Amino acid sequence: MAHFYLDETLMSAREGETVTLTGAEARHAGSVSRLREGETVRLGNGSGLVLTVEALRVDKDQIDFRVLRSDNVELHSPRVILVQALTKGDRDERAIEAATELGVDEIVPWGASRSISVWTGDKTVRGEERWRTIVREATKQSMRAFVPLVREHVSSELLCSHLGPALILVLDPQGDVTTESAWSQLVAEARA
Repeated sequence: MAHFYLDETLMSAREGETVTLTGAEARHAGSVSRLREGETVRLGNGSGLVLTVEALRVDKDQIDFRVLRSDNVELHSPRVILVQALTKGDRDERAIEAATELGVDEIVPWGASRSISVWTGDKTVRGEERWRTIVREATKQSMRAFVPLVREHVSSELLCSHLGPALILVLDPQGDVTTESAWSQLVAEARA
């Protein structure tokens, strides 16, 4: 079972019930992945519901599945928010893809004052939508139960107020505190 598909409209399902996947996701499963009747895959809604399903009928734009197992995955704590600066090229896109696969919960596109890439007007809308697409595909690739939320683009001035009261770790290549030691300190403080 190597495939995971997303249907955000899926609300619930029990063992033995039939669920239907339609649209682009169904076309991808049938045409690109060549899903066949009798194959078992996973189907999720991106909000914690993950179904193990068997393909009953595969058509061009619609696939019917029988639910073999239904799991509701709980959100983990603490939540991890990545504030990703806009970069030239595709480095920011590779970063959000990897972060999604590693388990980040939320991503904030940040227009840092030193960013070469600048999102304004229509470019902001296109950029945010592109990031949401990348995050959705990375979620499927890593078979995660939750699709990370991609927030609206923020400037440096709005960043701190946007995050609110949270523990903020800033990664700096010249920093003298390792991620491991910072995490150990956080765990120790949480236990105290």
